[in-house]
Amino acid sequence: MGVLVLSMGKPRPINEIAAEAKEVASRLGIGATGKYEKRGDAWYFEITNGTEYKWRTLGDLKKITNHFNRSTLDQQIIEVAKIAQNMGLSFTGKHNHLAGNARKFEISNGEESRWSALGNLRAGKNSFTVATLVQQLTEAKEYAKKLGLQLTGESKLIKNSRKYAVSDGVDTKWISKEHLKEGKSPFTLRSLTDQVNQATSLAKAMGLTFTGKINEGKSNKRRFELTDGIKFRWSTLNRLEEQINPFAVATIEEQCQSAAQFAKEISLIFTGNNEKRQGHQYFEVTDGKDFRWTTLGGLRKHSNPFKDGGFDGSKPGIFYILKIKLNEQLYVGYGITNQAKGRFDTHKYELKKAGGVILEKMTYQFQVGKNANNLETQIKRAIPRINLGVRGFMTECTTADYLEKIIGLAEGAYEAQSN
Repeated sequence: MGVLVLSMGKPRPINEIAAEAKEVASRLGIGATGKYEKRGDAWYFEITNGTEYKWRTLGDLKKITNHFNRSTLDQQIIEVAKIAQNMGLSFTGKHNHLAGNARKFEISNGEESRWSALGNLRAGKNSFTVATLVQQLTEAKEYAKKLGLQLTGESKLIKNSRKYAVSDGVDTKWISKEHLKEGKSPFTLRSLTDQVNQATSLAKAMGLTFTGKINEGKSNKRRFELTDGIKFRWSTLNRLEEQINPFAVATIEEQCQSAAQFAKEISLIFTGNNEKRQGHQYFEVTDGKDFRWTTLGGLRKHSNPFKDGGFDGSKPGIFYILKIKLNEQLYVGYGITNQAKGRFDTHKYELKKAGGVILEKMTYQFQVGKNANNLETQIKRAIPRINLGVRGFMTECTTADYLEKIIGLAEGAYEAQSN
């Protein structure tokens, strides 16, 4: 087998990169202090608006147009105190700002204190509902003890999943807290040979044959290819042990056919678009005017996403503003939702298909969703709308010229709620 040799050009001199960073910062109306440092494989440059200082890469400077908060520190402190009070918490008065990170504010529940960013507080995220690293280590230690293992105290993030080092007194291995909780020990995991033998045996019991092909999925779960003599499908060892026959599970083509049939039964049309999100398959349907994503289970139960998944004004709601870039032009999208993550994931997906991107995101949490709905109606009446031809940005969208006005209306409605 030959060896592939990649020829790399000479890296750009740092003084040349720094000069470009200074020029880009100047175009944004901010200044580059001249300080820079290497972090990993990237160069970071310090920028300032005359009051605050932040660190950014050259790529960030080119991509982001607003690098500093629109409100002053005093305004942020007042807002943090109000949001904390609405959550039954209190702001201690302490705040910090590390280079390259968002400003953090210390919040107290009367017993302990934790740090949180203003953006998280605006989104209604309570930092006391998230386990601290110390709490996670304590839990992992108890789970490990039940398995006769000892937690070393070391932990690290691997692909957004925290792993813990455990010892059997001789060797040390890494495992997640979830696996420890399930009673899984990294020292008793089966070897590849054992897994192959087990997959072969289980497949044979189902009248199937293991082809010998093995594949590592995105979730790092090993999959085995099986055949019934005509078709080929993949399955994990866990599913085989649960006696789940992969040929008894509908293929994506079969699921699409079912989605089309179920959608038709509730007067909707399946567009043919489908995608997997966090382990669940979603299907896009339309009522002839708008488009929504739903699961096959929802369609099977005749749950209409245009009726059952609408905005509920009686529940807490979020009004959001998105600064987007499409075809080298800047626009502003806005809207209301009870479930922010799902909505933002959909917007990001639709924009990406059209070649667009979300540059900035601002959210305003309303304890009564009706107030967010009223704000959206007010903006629709006050500001001209445009149709970008992108799903999600056909009615609640306008040019970037109206960004400041929309922010002003949103902050006014938010302040009125707090008062």
